[in-house]
Amino acid sequence: MASREIQMLQLIGGAPLTPAEQQQAARINQIALRADPQAWAKDDASSVVILQWVAAHDRVLEATVREEARFNTEKGVSGVPALQQVMDMESAIIRAHDPTLAYAAPNLVTEASLRGLAQAVAWTSLHGRLPPGQADLVATERDLIRRGYASYPAELQTAYAHIGRNFATAAAFMSEVRQGQVVPYLQGHLAQESKALQAGPGSATALVMQDLYNETVRRKWSPRNATSGAIAAMENMMRMRMMRLQLDGIRRAYGQDVR
Repeated sequence: MASREIQMLQLIGGAPLTPAEQQQAARINQIALRADPQAWAKDDASSVVILQWVAAHDRVLEATVREEARFNTEKGVSGVPALQQVMDMESAIIRAHDPTLAYAAPNLVTEASLRGLAQAVAWTSLHGRLPPGQADLVATERDLIRRGYASYPAELQTAYAHIGRNFATAAAFMSEVRQGQVVPYLQGHLAQESKALQAGPGSATALVMQDLYNETVRRKWSPRNATSGAIAAMENMMRMRMMRLQLDGIRRAYGQDVR
C-alpha cells in the first residue's frame, strides 16, 4: 500500500518524491489504516487499477486523474472525515511539487498546467506545420496568469484549467483523423481562436484543445483501444479513488465534463 501511495502522489504532483517525502507517504499509509481501514483499502484497490492503466500508457486517463485529483487537493476537504489528516498531508506533498498559480472554483491552474500547455503548443506547431512557440512561453504565461487569470473570459479560464485532459484527448483523437485533414484543421482553428480571445502566447492553443475535447464529447468518442468493459472499469475505479477527493464522478471515462 505504501508503495502505491508514493506512486499516486507522484502521479498527481507530477514529480518524484524526495526520500523524506517517501517516508511521509509511508506514515500517511499507517495513519490511514488506523483511521479508516475499510475506506483506505477501497482507495488502494482503485489505485491499483489507475496505476495499471497509466502503465499501459493511457494518457487520457492519466491526465484526467491527475487534473481532477489536483483540483480536489486544492479544495482540501476529504469526503471521508476520518481521513482528513491524511488528505492534508497528501496535499502538502502535492503542492510542493505542483504549486498553484490561480484558483477560482471550479477552475485551477498550476505549474503542471503550464507544462501541459507547452506540450500542446509544441504538438500543434509540429502537426499543424506552424512556427514553434516562443521559448519563454511558460514563464510568460505564469506571470500573466498570476496577475490576470480572474479577468479572463470564462471560456478561456476553462481552457487553461483543463489543458492536460484536453491535450491528451485531442492528441489521441487527432491520431485517428486522416493525415490530410490534420494540418488544415489545426491551422484554421488556431487562426480563428487567435482572432477571438487572446491573453497569453498559448491561449489560442488552449482554446483549440478545448474545441477538440468538446468535439469528442459531441461525438461520444473513445479511443479505439477502449472497450465498453474497460470504460466501465475506469468509471468504477474513478469513483473509488476520487470519492475521497470529493469528485462528483466521471460519468463517461472519455467523454463527459464534470465541471
